[in-house]
Amino acid sequence: MDPKRVTDKRSRRFLPKKRYRYKSPVVDSPASTTNLSPHHSKVLRNNIDGITRPTIRRLARRGGVVRISAAIYAEVRVVLKNRLTEILRHVVHVMDSSTTPRRERKVVTTRDVVFALNRMGHTLYGFDHT
Repeated sequence: MDPKRVTDKRSRRFLPKKRYRYKSPVVDSPASTTNLSPHHSKVLRNNIDGITRPTIRRLARRGGVVRISAAIYAEVRVVLKNRLTEILRHVVHVMDSSTTPRRERKVVTTRDVVFALNRMGHTLYGFDHT
């Protein structure tokens, strides 16, 4: 019998493999027993791995690169993460400086990113607010 084709008798749906099933935690207090239904949790991974090899290859092609070494992909991910961290640090600083104590902003706008890039010395054209 194929383990991938095991079905639930009631719902007739395919169940995930055993290693991907979520087990409910053991709960001591009766007040927190409301959300004990088992559900499927998403497998967490590092978000920088979402920048795939084909993505890096497309960016390199746009920059005029013909051949790419295999060691470049990990290095590009490290450089990209450092650059995004620096940009986001400036964006958060812009957001903190533009708020009053009664109104805290939680949404980053395009204007914030353009202003932060201008402060860093990288002018981004095409996003005027006039």
